[in-house]
Amino acid sequence: MALESSGTMSIGGSTSGRSINLELGRPATQSSNLDETDLRSLADVPGSGNQIGIDDFYGASAAVESTGGAKFELGGNTIHLFTGPGTFTISESTNCFVLLIGGGGGGGGDRGSGGGGAGGMVYYGPGPTPSQAASITLNGPYPVSIGSGGDGAPGTNPNGSQGGDSSFPGVPMVAKGGGFGNSTANSMQPGGSGGGGRHNENYSSASSATQPPLGGFGNAGGPQSAGTNMGSGGGGAAFAGTSGGGSFPPHGKGGDGKPISWLPGPGVYPLLPGPYQSTLGTGWRDALGSSGFFAGGGGGGSNEPPPGGAPGGNGGGGQGGQNSAGVDAVDYTGSGGGGAGVNGDGGDGGNGICIIAFPT
Repeated sequence: MALESSGTMSIGGSTSGRSINLELGRPATQSSNLDETDLRSLADVPGSGNQIGIDDFYGASAAVESTGGAKFELGGNTIHLFTGPGTFTISESTNCFVLLIGGGGGGGGDRGSGGGGAGGMVYYGPGPTPSQAASITLNGPYPVSIGSGGDGAPGTNPNGSQGGDSSFPGVPMVAKGGGFGNSTANSMQPGGSGGGGRHNENYSSASSATQPPLGGFGNAGGPQSAGTNMGSGGGGAAFAGTSGGGSFPPHGKGGDGKPISWLPGPGVYPLLPGPYQSTLGTGWRDALGSSGFFAGGGGGGSNEPPPGGAPGGNGGGGQGGQNSAGVDAVDYTGSGGGGAGVNGDGGDGGNGICIIAFPT
């Protein structure tokens, strides 16, 4: 809380709002003096030797002020979550974590089509495999733009559509939209993560991931495969999609998303304001799971006998269809839509997301 704007004020003391030490998070009895850098910063009187007095602390606050999106606290962090365009503001230079994901690609249509690739992921934060830095310093207002998921292809044999890019100028790159799932021969679609290939085509190249590696995550979709009726999986943030004719079951699986351990779905969801809970839904909570997975690739569709289309990758990738339409990806995970089985539509890709956090 801020210090009071009038009345008694002291360096020590045990009354919140009237103790400079307490405002700085120090013990009330700690020995401090007005010429210390932290006290001068709080009073906004920089430079040793410049006159400073108790009156300079009236109304001062050591708290970092921030606005934008859905704001909540979890695990010692203040978190801002954006599902659409907005502005993130922060009052002073602060080391922040940032997760930015583009929209997932739509799944291919008709039969045995590839799953959509996940949107590219830009991540600065803690974890076993941080990108180029564990945090990034932010200060000031930043516009946020969220990429939409690509449409799944209608069941007339065209390809799906690519996901939209997400941007946040606080990080040095955009999160690319995911590549669409493949319904026609030799039209492999790159993207943040690449889209999966069509069934029964003798074309071994995989669709590439276009997300830059420094700070970004994305993987190739599975290649087109001859001699099979299963489409290939779209790439995910952590792993590439599996070929529909691959030797490792389940064939055509979407690549798994990347886990963000400090964003567990069951932990985040109850803290969100009601309108955001309605927008995201419990499917979003369940797709993230306790590990916080995001950006899974869509599974390939099949016109083979059951068990059916291939599963999507962890983090919300859509299931491939079995003689039916592909399943839509989970929105606001940036995951790819599932490829279609026979005479079906491809599943839609999931919208992207932006999440910013800093220690409370």
